[in-house]
Amino acid sequence: MHEHIEPPEVHPVMKQTPGSPRPRRKCPSDAGFDVWLGRSLQDSYGDVAEEPVPRELLELIALTNSTT
Repeated sequence: MHEHIEPPEVHPVMKQTPGSPRPRRKCPSDAGFDVWLGRSLQDSYGDVAEEPVPRELLELIALTNSTT
């Protein structure tokens, strides 16, 4: 007979559904990680995020919005 093994607990962020509020963090050290992650992402992708959205993409979004 096989031993029953409990699955690992899923982090609350992984359980959230679109539109649901973000759960509060339990560990104060998570704040430091958030700062590090934000800075790393800004360093890596900040220039790209500041670029204008291509006209073709804006037209596609407008077309999609008008058909729904």
